[in-house]
Amino acid sequence: MTIVGKRLGQFPEELRGYVLNAWSDIEARIERSREQLREVTEEQFGGVGLTGSSLKLKTRGFMLALSSGRDRRILRWMNIILGSLSVVVPLLEPVKQYKEALEEGLRQD
Repeated sequence: MTIVGKRLGQFPEELRGYVLNAWSDIEARIERSREQLREVTEEQFGGVGLTGSSLKLKTRGFMLALSSGRDRRILRWMNIILGSLSVVVPLLEPVKQYKEALEEGLRQD
């Protein structure tokens, strides 16, 4: 079961069907983006902060968020990384937006 499926009960009931239906498109985009990522040059990665110390900051921040187990912290770090990746692989922009929608759906005001 995906993380989306595991957390589905945390979303407002009115959104659950939409969350699940959109996931299949997002999953397909992630698969297609893997091939495109292989074609990105180091210079392109560097241009969006995905090399050197910037990459280390992002990966370390994400790993710390994962180890914290706090969903919102993990989602914020994912947004930082997806923001960079979606510049060099535009196919990932809807993935980033889906993640943001999930984050908003999890908010408890």
